[in-house]
Parts: sequence; C-alpha cells; structure tokens
Amino acid sequence: MLATLRYEIWEKDLEKFETLNESYWLEYIKEICKDGEYDLVYEENNIFKPKNVISLEQVLCEIFGIEYNTMATNYEGYKKIKKLVQNWTNYR
Repeated sequence: MLATLRYEIWEKDLEKFETLNESYWLEYIKEICKDGEYDLVYEENNIFKPKNVISLEQVLCEIFGIEYNTMATNYEGYKKIKKLVQNWTNYR
C-alpha cells in the first residue's frame, strides 16, 4: 500500500520532483534543525549500531579508498557515497 501511495504521489507531482535541486534533502533537514531542537551531528553519532556491524557504505568506502562521510559532516561526500552504493548494488 505504501509503495502504491508513493507512486501515486510521484505521478501526481512529477514536475515538482523533476525540478528539485540535488541538495533538497539537506535543505529540508536544515529547515527542521534551524530552531535548535535537533542537532543532526548528534543524531547521527547516537544512532544505535550493534557491535562489529558496519554499513555497506562504510565497506565500499574502505574498498575504494574513499573517506566515509555522513550527511551532517560532508553532504557532497555523502552524496558521492550514496551514488557509489547505488551503482554497486545495481551492478550486482
């Protein structure tokens, strides 16, 4: 049901999605955080991570010698990592 709703929204507002700039998500997060209620770096550093478990992003950064960045620390680097993960998962 959620996937259907997502595609219905996309079909309805496709022009809006096509005109969004690449930093839309970061701008949205900054808007949420501007009142000081949220600290994105704090949130990212305190997400529960089980011991000895790392993300696919971290593994690929290690393999390709890329510095691992989060959205809060380096948004441009974060976008490159996400693109690498997308290409890697599509390749497999």
